[in-house]
Amino acid sequence: MTYRVLCESREQDGGQWETCDDGVFVLPDSNSLTSTSVNLTGVSPHQHYRLSVQARNNISNLKGAEHSSTATVAIYRPCGIGFYRAANQSEGCQKCPPHSGTDREGSDKCDCVAGFSRLPSDPPELGCTKPPSAPVNLTVHHYNDSLLMLWWDAPLDGGGRSEMTYRVLCESREQDGGQWETCDDGVFVLPDSNSLTSTSVNLTGVSPHQHYRLSVQARNNISNLKGAEHSSTATVTIHRLRAPPVTQIPVAAVHVTMPQPQMGLFLWTTVGVLFGVFCLLAVVLSAVCILQRKYSKLR
Repeated sequence: MTYRVLCESREQDGGQWETCDDGVFVLPDSNSLTSTSVNLTGVSPHQHYRLSVQARNNISNLKGAEHSSTATVAIYRPCGIGFYRAANQSEGCQKCPPHSGTDREGSDKCDCVAGFSRLPSDPPELGCTKPPSAPVNLTVHHYNDSLLMLWWDAPLDGGGRSEMTYRVLCESREQDGGQWETCDDGVFVLPDSNSLTSTSVNLTGVSPHQHYRLSVQARNNISNLKGAEHSSTATVTIHRLRAPPVTQIPVAAVHVTMPQPQMGLFLWTTVGVLFGVFCLLAVVLSAVCILQRKYSKLR
């Protein structure tokens, strides 16, 4: 068994393979090798190379070289910084997609820059993405005392991805300055508050005597990887519609009953006062009449 090594090269991707120039040497001699390894000297880092190893025996010399007896491997020049060649890619350097890059030559992938991530299922050409920004234009309408209608618009920045879902969180408190707590079981978000694809919900079972804080979080698949981010959440606060009702405490009517002797004394005292007033009025009127008569005689 002997071996023969053939060296070919080209400079441009997609160009024609040509026999390596005289400056490239295969050591030991590339013909009738009995060893299973060689060294190539004089290769250029700016060239692509294709090396073919053909196994031969005496029948090969009789019948000529056969393709089935030949194995080939290609060696491509390293890609520069900012470019990559995928491991399953035969040739050609690709520029790193958005929000990714390389810090060395010969990379087979591009690493994400800070703040961006890539899912294991994402193709290399997709680049790196991030969670979306917050929804915009949150609007609340009071339909009635127990129903709120909430709607919003999609985020201005989708994070570089097409999929988008929303999550609505409801919190409430009764007193100004109190602690916000998750809405009780009597408040329902319709449709379901998780993994929404629509941009509106209804809240039923709300109380006109509570404050409410509604948060809408935009999510994509990177959000699931990195967790919830505050920058993806928009919040609106709804103050209670009316003051809490005042509980009226009924006051029982009070009946005062006087003892019988005191009742009689009270009546006689009242009669005596009224009689005295009448007597005083009679005296005053009599005095006025006498003064008028005397005044008339003097004239």
